[in-house]
Amino acid sequence: MKKKKIVMTSPWPTIAEEVKKEDFYLIVLWDKNHPSSAAYNKVGTYADELYMIDFLDEHKVESLLKWIHSFGDVEYIYHLGKDEHVELIYRIAEELGRNVNDLETISIINNKKKMRQHLEADGISPVRYTTANLLNITEKAEAFTYPCIVKPVNLSGSQGVTLCHQAQDLEQWKASIESLNYSGEFLLEEYLQGVEVSVETLTFQNEHYIIGITDKIKMSPPQFIEMGHIFPSKLDERTKEAVEKLIKEVLNSLQYSFGPAHSEVIITEDGPRLVELQPRLAGDRIPRLIEHSTGMRIENAIFKMLKGIKPHVSMPKKVSQIHYFNWHPGEILEIKGINKARALPNVKEVFINSFERIPSVTDSYTRPGYVIVEGESYEELNQTINEVNEQISITYKTETDSPIVF
Repeated sequence: MKKKKIVMTSPWPTIAEEVKKEDFYLIVLWDKNHPSSAAYNKVGTYADELYMIDFLDEHKVESLLKWIHSFGDVEYIYHLGKDEHVELIYRIAEELGRNVNDLETISIINNKKKMRQHLEADGISPVRYTTANLLNITEKAEAFTYPCIVKPVNLSGSQGVTLCHQAQDLEQWKASIESLNYSGEFLLEEYLQGVEVSVETLTFQNEHYIIGITDKIKMSPPQFIEMGHIFPSKLDERTKEAVEKLIKEVLNSLQYSFGPAHSEVIITEDGPRLVELQPRLAGDRIPRLIEHSTGMRIENAIFKMLKGIKPHVSMPKKVSQIHYFNWHPGEILEIKGINKARALPNVKEVFINSFERIPSVTDSYTRPGYVIVEGESYEELNQTINEVNEQISITYKTETDSPIVF
């Protein structure tokens, strides 16, 4: 029997692995600007065909996809990678009739301004907002009133997102935003206060399956960098039901028809409010938390769905957590205790970035590393994380001859 062909653009290795487990013929387009050569090499072990291309050259990407499609038998062109390329790939896939969702739906989801406008028009998850650019944002913020959240319309990974209590905060933010080389629009949103969670869903034949809700651990304002996640959420059942109802309403409103979605929600005094939604799996290793807690490998379910198999939602049997380290910035001489930490009971994974100098954490890309743990209770998770932190020590260089150990 001939294998079904699928074209994927810069998939993570875990995605490529599950594609092959479901016996697809996998064609990969890899963005040469992707930061991970290790991921490229790993994906290459799963791909039947692998093409390296510059995703910033949209004409070349389009020409290559159309050339691949011209040989026939391509069933799907699917992007589950970085948010900035999703519309490009969906536009080409829709033109070739190989898309899994409508481009219009993806275009709304991928633009924070369009998303707010769409939800407002449908009367879902009301959030007060306005738009601005760098030239008028000071005037717009004064009229909008403080405190407010400022966020770039088209950036991800908490880049450029901040809480402003006053005009001075906004001026400090404007100085920092220059380093991102971002010249697009910004959203000013009311400051939603409450517990924040994320929601993982799978959509199959227009039906939405709630895989689970994850608690977020974030830095204190004005930054909103995520420093950990706990699955499943500690929310009470009534609140969980309200969150799940909201997400299904949003997905129905968007006419989202297939695949994973990652949603972020704040539980306010007036009920749950959507922060944003993306047509992909969660980042931050949340799929691994789900797997450790339930045994479900959500990546595999996606490609089973492409074969017509309905997803099976597994109930959690354990609790899991990812904890991001937030170490003192500085130049490193030595890190000790990592292998001892990995050997601790209930530790599933320890990862340290290869920084010569530990940076200040300013977004999700500057976090120095993480540990993933599982347990029978939330208390056990805390205990294991404390044990990991006790095992790891860092020696920093100083201007004197005496190193500093943390």
